Amino acid sequence: MKENYLDDYSQNKNRYLLSNPLYRIKYTHLAAIFILIVNALVFSENIIAIFVQLILAIVIFFHDMDDKYLKTALSQKIKDLKHHEETLKKKVEKEVQKNEASNKKIIDQLMASKRVEHDLSAQKYALDEHAIVATTDIDGNITYVNDKFTDISGYTKEELIGKNHRLLNSGIHDKAFWQEMYHDITSKKTWHKEVCNRAKDGSLYWVDTTVVAMFDDKGKVKSFIGIRADISQKKKDEIALIQAKVEAENSAVAKSEFLASMSHEIRTPLNAILGFVTILKKTEQEEKSRGYLDIIDSSGKSLLTIINDILDFSKMQSGKFDIEKQPIVPLEEFSNTIMLFSSNSYAKQHTYTVYIDPKLPRSLNLDIVRINQILSNLLSNAIKFTPMYGAVNVGITYVENKLVISVKDSGIGIAEENIDKIFSAFSQADGSTTRKYGGTGLGLSISSILAELMDGTLTVKSEEKKGSTFTLSLPVEVIDIEPLVLVNKNHLATVKIAILNNTQEHKSSVELMKQYLEDFGVKSVLSLETYQENGYDVLFFVPDDEYNEEIVESDTPSIALFRDDTVDIKHLEHIVPLRAPFIPKSIIESLNRVCSQDIKGALKEQEKSPEDEEIQFQGNILIAEDNVTNQMLIKLLLMDYGLSFKIANDGIEAVEMFKKGKFNMVLMDENMPNQNGIEAMLEIKAYEKEKKLPSTPVIALTANALESDKQRFKEVGMDGFVAKPIETKSLEIELSKYLQLV
Repeated sequence: MKENYLDDYSQNKNRYLLSNPLYRIKYTHLAAIFILIVNALVFSENIIAIFVQLILAIVIFFHDMDDKYLKTALSQKIKDLKHHEETLKKKVEKEVQKNEASNKKIIDQLMASKRVEHDLSAQKYALDEHAIVATTDIDGNITYVNDKFTDISGYTKEELIGKNHRLLNSGIHDKAFWQEMYHDITSKKTWHKEVCNRAKDGSLYWVDTTVVAMFDDKGKVKSFIGIRADISQKKKDEIALIQAKVEAENSAVAKSEFLASMSHEIRTPLNAILGFVTILKKTEQEEKSRGYLDIIDSSGKSLLTIINDILDFSKMQSGKFDIEKQPIVPLEEFSNTIMLFSSNSYAKQHTYTVYIDPKLPRSLNLDIVRINQILSNLLSNAIKFTPMYGAVNVGITYVENKLVISVKDSGIGIAEENIDKIFSAFSQADGSTTRKYGGTGLGLSISSILAELMDGTLTVKSEEKKGSTFTLSLPVEVIDIEPLVLVNKNHLATVKIAILNNTQEHKSSVELMKQYLEDFGVKSVLSLETYQENGYDVLFFVPDDEYNEEIVESDTPSIALFRDDTVDIKHLEHIVPLRAPFIPKSIIESLNRVCSQDIKGALKEQEKSPEDEEIQFQGNILIAEDNVTNQMLIKLLLMDYGLSFKIANDGIEAVEMFKKGKFNMVLMDENMPNQNGIEAMLEIKAYEKEKKLPSTPVIALTANALESDKQRFKEVGMDGFVAKPIETKSLEIELSKYLQLV
């Protein structure tokens, strides 16, 4: 490389010299020196000789300096050129690499753009295949539609492009509907609604519509795009569903009206039947006649139970069933319910044992009507499915803040494969059960639902041909935890009582009596297998021919335990009959009748139930009732309470009599000719308001006994409600609210 530069220098010396800055600088300096020398020579004597020598010196100087400096400059230039070459090479390589990266990026962008274009094309294809698509300008003029749009609308693309979208307006939606759309889409919001459009042939179709605005680079709306899905079939289904719902509701109303009508028509004669039976039982003394009356009473109540079951199940299905809690005395309430089933149990000669824990809280807040309904269903089934000479045992206790009721029987039992379905509506263990024993199959289903509504459980354990045990467990609200006072336990603790039993047959009754006596505080209970007179104050015995005569002849206070009411003993002062089921109240009453005066003093501390007192009211009652039989019944009931009354045959007559007389209460039937009870009540209330008279309570006395009826009467202004058949307790409650006791 160096040799090449030297050869070039020799051939082009002048060009190198002139182009070399260093050389030019040195040459300039020498010229200056030369000028100085010339100036000096001007003043010299031998100017020519000096001038010649100077010229020679300069020539030699230039020759030497030229070679020296030019070689040095050339060498430096070679180095600079090499450095510049390397730098330039690196720059070229860097630029090449940069260009390659840039080219690759451009190629990648082009490829990505191609892919996006392909994806957009695929998405557009998919969208066109699936959805109904259209675009419009800002004035709503159609600029694009896909094939699905033309298919559903019936228009061709040529008929649509350029036309305003109002062409499809069905008129179903109001102006505000479209104003909302325009506001949303111009506010950069997505508008989504179900829209009804009109096709070319005039038919209507529904589309699920989404509309968004498209904006230009300056953020101004330039067009709109609408994507729709055909929901015409969905709308038809919705309309059909609404129609079906309306039909179902109408059917439910018709069903409720039918049930209410059925309830009214059946309850009206039942009211008379059960009412007069109750009155006759108070006056009839002959045992056989009383037995017949009991049969009528039991049959009527069974019919009433069936009616109530059907009505209750209907209400449960419609979700209109409510639990109504009220304060009750459980010991008394459950005792009364259990005693209702004693005659049915006697008829089948069952061993009917009942243990109601005397230590139950004095007062609980619960829906006693529904709990008694469950208990009645369980007892009815136990007696029904237990054959002659079997056993039915009832236990009622309070354990860990829960009321526990169990009903055990020795009946036919339930096969294991059928246990799961016995709580289903209209279901019994099998078809033969229904044919043999009857029943609607609703009792257990209703009972199970009632238990759940009260946050409790109803469970069953059963073995086929050995019997069943149903257990109801309910959380209850305690009002007064202290038990009801039946006896003075401190005084009764000194009483000695003996129980005589020489047969295995009555063992369960004897053991139950021991438990009760211990609960009452009796500390000395002797078990005798043979009769003896000494060592006790009171004797409990099961009548038997082997020792009846000895007991009858003695004067020992005794209580005869009867399993049923088919056996009787002589009427003796020292012997008192006590019939199963044995409950706390009846045991105390029996002890009270036979004990000595000292023991009676302890027993008389028993709390007296209001039911034991004969209640008398004072007042004048207006009765509005169109049924003559029911008029007779209500008259007799009011007479028993010491009340006076007047009777009106319809609503119009009731209003006229009210205006002319003075009454403390109105008992108003609802379904009466000429004017119904509600209309008459409203007219009476308006009359009192007009005359500024004090309000007279108007009590609905009706066979329309559904809970919805009760609520309806309350809403229209009735002051109370008594259902038919009339229960004296319900009537007493309403009378006691507004009338004074005598």
